[in-house]
Amino acid sequence: VCEQEGIPFVFDYHHFYANPTDDADLDDILPRMIKTWQRIGLKPKVHLSSPKSESAVRSHADYVDANFILPVLERFRQWDTDIDFMIEAKEKDRALLRLVEELSAIRGVKRLAGGVLKWKA
Repeated sequence: VCEQEGIPFVFDYHHFYANPTDDADLDDILPRMIKTWQRIGLKPKVHLSSPKSESAVRSHADYVDANFILPVLERFRQWDTDIDFMIEAKEKDRALLRLVEELSAIRGVKRLAGGVLKWKA
């Protein structure tokens, strides 16, 4: 619908994970999502959160589990595109601060400022 109507698509990784479909493939969806933002010249927006537990997959956790989101972050890295990530977590700012610390500790990730990270090629 977003492609057809020329509307930027906000991708939500947790929703993608919690509502799997046979035809949904990140390697297909993500480049298409990025392309919907190019028309308006803004960075693509992505919602990040992680499940509260294995039994409550659809509920948001207090914090974002870095290991849970790494697969989608790795995919974005291959397209060398700046992305605005919006955190959906019960602990709000504390969740963001913790996630930035965890991700910046990964080899090849550089913290540029505040919540701005860059993955080295």
